[in-house]
Amino acid sequence: MTSLRVGAFNHENGGSDLGGWGRLIDQAEMLAPLELDVLFSTEGKRWLDNGREGLWALGRRLGMFPSVAVAPRHDCNVVVWTRPDTVQIRRERHQTMHPWWHALGVVEATADGIDEPICLVGCHLSPFDPANRVSEARALTDFARRPAVMGGDFNDEGFGDWAADVSVLSPVQRLRRDLPGEASAAGVLAEAGFTDVAAEVFPDPADRRPTAGHDNAARRCDRLYLSPPALEWFRPVGYQVSTPNPNLSDHSLITTVLEVFQ
Repeated sequence: MTSLRVGAFNHENGGSDLGGWGRLIDQAEMLAPLELDVLFSTEGKRWLDNGREGLWALGRRLGMFPSVAVAPRHDCNVVVWTRPDTVQIRRERHQTMHPWWHALGVVEATADGIDEPICLVGCHLSPFDPANRVSEARALTDFARRPAVMGGDFNDEGFGDWAADVSVLSPVQRLRRDLPGEASAAGVLAEAGFTDVAAEVFPDPADRRPTAGHDNAARRCDRLYLSPPALEWFRPVGYQVSTPNPNLSDHSLITTVLEVFQ
């Protein structure tokens, strides 16, 4: 059976520290052996500087092609990486205006065993405003009508996950968290019919591992989703969260394998 290996990773400041690429190189050494077919990268900071030096350095090591959605704020560029042998890009449909705080990376592509184009959607929702995240999630519901694989940093807790203890956070940090009983981005996506891959593989919230904030009020903000039409083509088998490693990033890598129905 044909399958696609898909991942999402927040590179934390692009893997760049004090002007060097050492951490990005270490991230690449973690990612390359996985031979992913699709990777949603967030916080691609400084990758476009100096003739896109960082972007191409990572691309060479991964053996993947980058499609870049340039962020209008904070240099938090979103990159949808594809492996040319297995995923063929037809066109880019990136979005960088309202309501996106960072950017939305959108690639229409074809893949073996799938008879229609699929949308690969790289997300990095607002880190500051829960209401903005809800607006972004409502815009994402446009992809509920077509085969779409979405991934990235949604900056909120997964729908149905156990609530984190936010009392350990500062007042400013608490302002950025979702309020109990109010709409959330994850809730909007669930209501629109998107399948949260981690929740599909691990129905019990106790089995879902957080991906960020490991020291304070950990949450599963990095997620992978399938749209309702995508479920006609894909079945997720397995889901992994990498062990937290602050020397690489303040986020964990998440990966899955999508089996293609034939």
